[in-house]
Amino acid sequence: LVDLQVFAHEQYVKLAESQQDKLRPIDAPRGSILDRNGNYLAISSASQFAVVNPKRIPNKEFAAALLARVLDLDAAKLQADLEAAGKSKRRHGYFVVDPHVSNEKAETLRAMKLDWLEISEGSLRTYPNGQLAAHVLGGVNSEGHGADGIELKLNKDLEGKAGLARVSVDVKQRAYSSEVATAP
Repeated sequence: LVDLQVFAHEQYVKLAESQQDKLRPIDAPRGSILDRNGNYLAISSASQFAVVNPKRIPNKEFAAALLARVLDLDAAKLQADLEAAGKSKRRHGYFVVDPHVSNEKAETLRAMKLDWLEISEGSLRTYPNGQLAAHVLGGVNSEGHGADGIELKLNKDLEGKAGLARVSVDVKQRAYSSEVATAP
């Protein structure tokens, strides 16, 4: 017992810390694109997405009516989209119902505890001037990487550098404290 508590103490402290402390990435926000006068041409903002797995929805008509009521969408169109997504071989059980879910609506949806519905945090790229110079600015893909135009050419600069968070976890890998190790 003395050997464990006194002589091997440092070894077991390091072992415990290696199991409890994890470094997790912090995504860097995508940079804005401005014109020469400082006006925004492309902006990223935090957003919540309502995402469903249409292959796991038992009753698409009921699901569409429920989601349409909460998210203020057209139930008939949503039902058709869910049915098409469920049959699609390309979607692989992933369909974004609404990319602009407010906090109140997100909490309402979370409270329903539907196993086929997920509220995801993400970033939404917007272009304040609409189609103005769209062919020059380009766009981003679903992962937020530049797909074409300036967005693609300057992708490395616009993506920024991810940061790191030092997270302490319990035996079930639930975080109980965290601190920013490296800011994005």
